[in-house]
Amino acid sequence: MIAAGAVTLDYDDRFGYLPDLLDRLDIRVDSQVLVFSKTSFQADKISPRHPRAIYFSNDVAVGFVRDADVIELAAFDARH
Repeated sequence: MIAAGAVTLDYDDRFGYLPDLLDRLDIRVDSQVLVFSKTSFQADKISPRHPRAIYFSNDVAVGFVRDADVIELAAFDARH
């Protein structure tokens, strides 16, 4: 449904669409890991004050950098 554009996410003033996206994808907030990568396409936005946070479940990962223009999504398909 999300991929088809059939879902409207609620916007949070502090975290943008992230909280509602995590909720709809059934990804726990405590799955968060922080990553500092110079090879990220968002490297110019990543810093110790604004790390890249990755939230994940068994089949989906969400990458988030505060004040960035995008939220990264990756889905895992065990069949491929």
